[in-house]
Amino acid sequence: MKALSFGCVCVCALVVCTASLSLAKDTKDTLPVIKAPEYSLATGEPYPSEVDLAYRRFWKFLQHPNARARQSLKQTPIIAVQVGEFQASEVPIAISHLLKGTARATTYYGSDPTEPAVARLKFLILFDSRDRRFVGPVGFFVNDTPNRGEIGNFGGIAAVYGGMG
Repeated sequence: MKALSFGCVCVCALVVCTASLSLAKDTKDTLPVIKAPEYSLATGEPYPSEVDLAYRRFWKFLQHPNARARQSLKQTPIIAVQVGEFQASEVPIAISHLLKGTARATTYYGSDPTEPAVARLKFLILFDSRDRRFVGPVGFFVNDTPNRGEIGNFGGIAAVYGGMG
């Protein structure tokens, strides 16, 4: 009997994982193409506590959007919220982008531009404002962001930047 319940749990977990991956794919395919700069340097899987924090910030942003954000939400329903900040040395893929000069940075590159490992990276998680769900299984590391309420691309997904809510 235990083997049967374990098998059922495994199948259920597989269905949930498949559904979340297909949700991310379907969401990306059905979104309008918006010409905006790409900010993503790397991806990472968020911890459950980060997803919880992001969800609270997402709701806070939806409750008090400014005029620019309301206008941007008419173009894309996806919202990116910041849940953490890391040093670039903790994200090896991001360092390679910084060293190659392919990282977008208009406002902040780090306290020492000759040493990209000390640059601060923000970790963003995306939500769909239509169904209030987490978009995809990953979050995005960025070293620069659009202004709050403006649109940017994160991993090829156009989203309104909500900051910290």
